[in-house]
This record gives sequence, structure tokens and C-alpha cells, in this order.
Amino acid sequence: MNSDFIILGGSDTQFINLLSEKIKQGFPEKNVYTTDEAFDACYYIQTQKPKVAVLEMIFPQWDWDGFLLFKFLKKDSRFKEMKSILITDTLTENAQEMAKDSNIDKVLYKVYNIDFIFEEIKKII
Repeated sequence: MNSDFIILGGSDTQFINLLSEKIKQGFPEKNVYTTDEAFDACYYIQTQKPKVAVLEMIFPQWDWDGFLLFKFLKKDSRFKEMKSILITDTLTENAQEMAKDSNIDKVLYKVYNIDFIFEEIKKII
């Protein structure tokens, strides 16, 4: 795993950019890549093999969402060690169960403030 590379992706570019800036400030040595396209996220995860991937449930440009992308990638032994955080808009127990079944490490909700989400990511970094 490339411990210097972190990927953030999803449809809420304002949220993703804000989170990216917090990570860059807290960890200036890390390369943070952001995208609003699931295809790009999949490509960069496969080529860069990041230590951490943070994906929103929703992507605007592709049929796949963050959950399906993690489910696909976590079946590949090359990505079993990658830490995966799924961000979703709503508090649902269903998301927790789906994540557990797909080896997603953590589900966070946007109702948490950005500082809380950053602190959770920081624990993994």
C-alpha cells in the first residue's frame, strides 16, 4: 500500500474539497487526490494503491456508488489492506450491515461535523 497517497471521492465536491484541505493541513506530506467520478476513483485506487480511500455513497457520473466500488475492490487481494471509509448522507443501520458484509472498515455520516470525520480519518492515517 502507498501510505503517502489518499483518495477522496464522491458527488459533494464542496464536502470532498473541504475534507481534502483538512487532510493536507494535518498531513502535508500526503498526496491527496479528489474526484467526483467513480471510474477515476477506481483507476487511481488500482494504480496508486492508497493506504486510505474515503468515498461517498453517491457518485454523479457512473452507475456504481462508493459502496459497490469498495465491494469490488475489497474482493481483490491487492486491496484487502487498504483502509476504506464510506461516507453516506443518512444514518441507517443498513449501511453498517452492508459495509460489514463488504469488508468496509468504517461508515461515517455527513451529519457528523467535518472535524469529527477528519479525526476518524486521522486515526487510520
